Amino acid sequence: MKYVSKKRNKKIIYITILLIMLWIILWYMYNTYNKIEINQNSYQTTRLQSTNYSENVENITNKSNTLADKIEDVTKSVVGISKLKNTGSSILDNNSEEKLGLGTGIIVSSNGYILSNQHLTGEKYSKCYVTLEDGKTYDASVVWSDIDLDLSILKINEKDLAVLIFTSGTTSASKAVMLSQYNIAKNIHDMLMVEKFKSSDVNIAFLPYHHAFGSTGQLVMLASGIQTVFPDGLKYIGQNLKEYGVTVFVGVPKLIEAIYDRVNKEIEKQGKTKLIKTAKLFTNFLLKCKIDVRRKAYKKIINNLGGLRFVISGAAALNKDVANGFYELGIETVQGYGLTETAPVVAAENYKYRKSGSIGFPMPSVDVEIVNKDENGIGELKVKGPNVMMGYYQNEKATKEVIKDGWFYTGDLAYRDKEGYIFIAGRKKNMIVLKNGKKIFPEEMEDLVNQIDLVEESFVFGMPKGDDLLLSVEIKYNEKVAKEKYPNLNEEEIKKKTA
Repeated sequence: MKYVSKKRNKKIIYITILLIMLWIILWYMYNTYNKIEINQNSYQTTRLQSTNYSENVENITNKSNTLADKIEDVTKSVVGISKLKNTGSSILDNNSEEKLGLGTGIIVSSNGYILSNQHLTGEKYSKCYVTLEDGKTYDASVVWSDIDLDLSILKINEKDLAVLIFTSGTTSASKAVMLSQYNIAKNIHDMLMVEKFKSSDVNIAFLPYHHAFGSTGQLVMLASGIQTVFPDGLKYIGQNLKEYGVTVFVGVPKLIEAIYDRVNKEIEKQGKTKLIKTAKLFTNFLLKCKIDVRRKAYKKIINNLGGLRFVISGAAALNKDVANGFYELGIETVQGYGLTETAPVVAAENYKYRKSGSIGFPMPSVDVEIVNKDENGIGELKVKGPNVMMGYYQNEKATKEVIKDGWFYTGDLAYRDKEGYIFIAGRKKNMIVLKNGKKIFPEEMEDLVNQIDLVEESFVFGMPKGDDLLLSVEIKYNEKVAKEKYPNLNEEEIKKKTA
């Protein structure tokens, strides 16, 4: 018994020492990571001087008598005032401790006008007071509120045509998709149910509004009470993320991958690649034990991305390494799938359910089925739900080709794993079938080829050879990476080396 007792005591001592060592290593890494900086000089910085938001707010004074004048004064300083949206301001009724609600309204206080992110549902000119983040409280009165709007005059038929959005027309002539108010509203509702948006978030509007992904995405932000900022252009994106404190980024894989690549290059430049890799082993281990220290451990990296916390990728497949890389840093990264014809989101991952390479599960109000499966369970994805379009504008023939018995046939090939996660294999029209019956999905091959450092873009296709097809690929090399990798070779020699 004594021998067993001694052995048990030794085991406890060893475990205690191991835990202490682990704690010391994590403490050291946390303090070291906080020294990692992303060099802002790598971004082009020719810009107008930033607005001093706090000065703008304090300089707003009440020198007008009419409501129109007051609103005009507020509008002139909207850039400065809107920054108050995320400063923790609160508006309380003088007669109670209840907040007046969430939304938008205008109050006038002793320190000027303030555009609030709350619904002012009290009567116009009712007295209230405002407490700002600095702790100061101001007497105020409501000069405009939601209650002033008579929404009954707005007659909306949810099933009527609301918007026409043209498809990209990459494989055929572009078609005008008819979407109703109901199509769009239901898709927004589904997104709000699935994804973790916060009213304190800041979104950067990088996607074009004439695309369904951009327009519906922006409506989701508005419905969530999220502040939206606009970029100064592609070359300023890194600077804008930090400058505006962007926390939500919705974009296409190419752009998301470029941001991640820039982060990695900066870490490599500072000689801390091995350190970060080692750190990820520990933080990933702790995450499996339900201990999440990622955003604390990589605080400096995240801060240099503006405090980014949530990335949504769509329109094409996101590189798995990029998605996992952001996730390991503590930046929630999800991938979604949709089409213009489905207003647009069909399925998406979320903070609770995500699997590398998948598009997650269907939206709550959407049904999906995979039909005409092959031996590997891959078949065409069809969709049914309130988000499916009314049809193609003045093109009944094309509408009937894709909508049958209420189901929209996407033309995309997909499969589901044992857990029900959906994976997109490629376009039905793009599939290459070899003489031996082997089916090749170009998108999957291109995804693999594009992971090579020297490759910027690739195009996989079937080259006719006799009565069969020869799997072929055209590659566009990244000239910048090639010159870095082969600095002593001229352009012709690089082409021969990479051929």
